[in-house]
Amino acid sequence: MLQWGASAVTMSSQVHSVAVKSLGEGTIRFGLTTSKDDDENFANGAYKELVGPSSPVTLAQEGDTFVVYLDGEREPPDGTPSLVSSKGKGTFAKVFLKDATAKASIIYVKLDHANGVPDPVILAATSNGVKTSSDSWIPAGMLALCTLVGTLLAYKLVMRRRDLAIVQEPLLA
Repeated sequence: MLQWGASAVTMSSQVHSVAVKSLGEGTIRFGLTTSKDDDENFANGAYKELVGPSSPVTLAQEGDTFVVYLDGEREPPDGTPSLVSSKGKGTFAKVFLKDATAKASIIYVKLDHANGVPDPVILAATSNGVKTSSDSWIPAGMLALCTLVGTLLAYKLVMRRRDLAIVQEPLLA
């Protein structure tokens, strides 16, 4: 049995809701918790587990409870969610990946701006020995290729203009 491995957590504790979509064939679990140190069981919050590709799923805090919205339908979260006792505490969003084929897309993270100062939503990601076939080189490669093509086109345009400036037309008689 595979262990939960890679994970990500928001740096902000002011998360009101999070929407996630599973893109791979593996298992992901995401949730909201009042403790950023919670593990995949979300003892201080609630979670939703997705197996295989899915449509976007939202987990939100409504009053002192957690709710899940899947395909427009409201349903309870998985497991036994704890009540939100957010007197002075906010909630963090966390995502865990179980299988090497699991891929999660975080659609949005909505913050609670009750304190008037928005916190940055920066994810801190960790990997606990999970080996994945990372596709992160593809965007970097595309950026490099586009930069190269753009540079070559600009060079060609400059050289063409220079060549046109050098050409002298014959005088018409």
